[in-house]
Amino acid sequence: MTSILKIIGIIFALLMAYSTFLNYKKNEFSKIQFLFWEIVWVCLLLVVLFTEIATMAVRSIGFLRLMDFLTVAGFLVITFLSFHNHYSINKVKNKLEKLVREDALKIIDNKK
Repeated sequence: MTSILKIIGIIFALLMAYSTFLNYKKNEFSKIQFLFWEIVWVCLLLVVLFTEIATMAVRSIGFLRLMDFLTVAGFLVITFLSFHNHYSINKVKNKLEKLVREDALKIIDNKK
């Protein structure tokens, strides 16, 4: 069973790295975004390939199992991404509101 999970993890990491590369080539990702995501996928690949070493490293920082660490790390990432999305949405909302106000003022000035 473990080998099947490892194969699934390897295929997933490789497909995501390839998808990231394609998005970068389509100019949908900046160079920094591309490097960030490639590092994420390489780290995932290393954790899948070297589970025993990752488990020992995780135990040295106080977690009993690798899965416990990955769960906590996942919650932290989701919290960070939620905050970042909230910040980005408010930033875009404020820019849009400013543009609409400026456009409305231009229309009013043109009618006078």
